[in-house]
Amino acid sequence: YSLVVRWVAGHANVAGNELADVAAKEAAAGLTSDSEDLPAYLRNRRLPISISALRQAHHGVLLEAWKDIWHASPRFTRLNRIDSSLPGKSFMKL
Repeated sequence: YSLVVRWVAGHANVAGNELADVAAKEAAAGLTSDSEDLPAYLRNRRLPISISALRQAHHGVLLEAWKDIWHASPRFTRLNRIDSSLPGKSFMKL
């Protein structure tokens, strides 16, 4: 077999990538195409939400709920008197 290794330029200062970045930022800001310019199957409906976006949003809701419960607990009050930086980020990742 034969193996060829080639260097490929990174994303910075690549003209096509810079244009794609601008277009993506416009789309994210809601500055999208007119509905007539879209394919027919996208004209009258929204794009599906990605699983990872749903998972991230759900995790955020759970984290906020946990924080409310934690701050209302007597253990938080006692631990906070000892060390106000606890629980640390490594614990929060669990």
